Amino acid sequence: MIAVGLVFTVLAGLTLALTGTGSMLAAALVLFVSSPDKRRAAVTQGFLPLLSVAAIVIGLLV
Repeated sequence: MIAVGLVFTVLAGLTLALTGTGSMLAAALVLFVSSPDKRRAAVTQGFLPLLSVAAIVIGLLV
């Protein structure tokens, strides 16, 4: 039973991390597409969430 609880806890943490960083990445993408004069800000805003999502996905695959 402890292993099942641990798996659900890890899955919940991964879900929260991907949802949070994914929403920040989506906001940067919307800003990038919708406002050409703010593309530099969009890249700055989306760079760290992109790295975070990539690290989480790579961690899941390894």
